[in-house]
Amino acid sequence: MGSVHQLAPAQRRRFEKEQHVPEFQEWLAEMDHALSIFLTEDAPAVGALDKPWSAEGLRLASEAARAIFGDLHGAQDPANAAVADRFIRYIGQVYCRCFKANWVNAPDDAGGLYPMIREPYRLLYMDVGDQLGLAFAKGSKRFPLPDENMLAWVFGNSDRDYKKWVADNKPSIEEQMDSLRTGR
Repeated sequence: MGSVHQLAPAQRRRFEKEQHVPEFQEWLAEMDHALSIFLTEDAPAVGALDKPWSAEGLRLASEAARAIFGDLHGAQDPANAAVADRFIRYIGQVYCRCFKANWVNAPDDAGGLYPMIREPYRLLYMDVGDQLGLAFAKGSKRFPLPDENMLAWVFGNSDRDYKKWVADNKPSIEEQMDSLRTGR
């Protein structure tokens, strides 16, 4: 079992600084335009839904990703970076709109841009690029996958956790960490 630790003050200051780097702010400013292209050109079936920000939208986005990229290597090909970025934005925005998540920049020590999702009911960030990879997940006899689409399955888990967080009166991250430390 892993452990969760609070950031040291210096780490917290660096993290806060990363939220304001121009590259991340520009990426956020382009969100609406990129999502418009996603919903009309990349995955018009998602855009046609009455509720595109949903598990059904994620199912259709998975189908579109497989049709456009073929496989995970295609999604990771630098030639497809702009389209993959729009898929990542869409997946992240589903969580932002459904579960009050927000985007954060969580780069490694090299700095730069690494958009992730911060869900208020989780201690860890969601790597949305990894979520795009779920569109290409294949199970095996030894390691079967859920019957439902993997992106929708993860969404369902988040939906369950979000509802529990709301039912628990929306404890803060600090309260959640205290609960983990004390076992209560």
